[in-house]
Amino acid sequence: MPESLLVSVVLHNVASDEEIELEVHPQSTAYSVKCLAAEEWPLPAICQRLVIDGVVVEDCVKIGHFRGREEHIYGTVERCLEGLHARLQDDNPQARLSGVRAAASVLLTDYDEAVAALEPVLRHDPDDEVRRCAVDTLASACKKG
Repeated sequence: MPESLLVSVVLHNVASDEEIELEVHPQSTAYSVKCLAAEEWPLPAICQRLVIDGVVVEDCVKIGHFRGREEHIYGTVERCLEGLHARLQDDNPQARLSGVRAAASVLLTDYDEAVAALEPVLRHDPDDEVRRCAVDTLASACKKG
């Protein structure tokens, strides 16, 4: 893809005070930008809130929407567990499974919050595979001793 067709997105991670610059197609969605950020920072896309121009950007919004006269699009990434909680309560067991896997990353930085998110899954999830994955996720976070 010719470089002139790409948009430069500079993201600031509020939690770590780090910045990254991504080159994306203007038709890329906010969610795809969050997925790219997740490759750089240990925060799954569903646990990110993307803010551009003071507005929380919905996952389906195209990044080119924010392209103006500036050379870069500047945004911030905040940690937000609403997406994780929603995924863990989804009707689809595969969605809940992906939420449990995302919780594994949260366990590394906020054990108590991740455990609180996983607790209803451990107690009430009707799917054996989802519950087993939640148990394995918690077990992997426990210190060996």
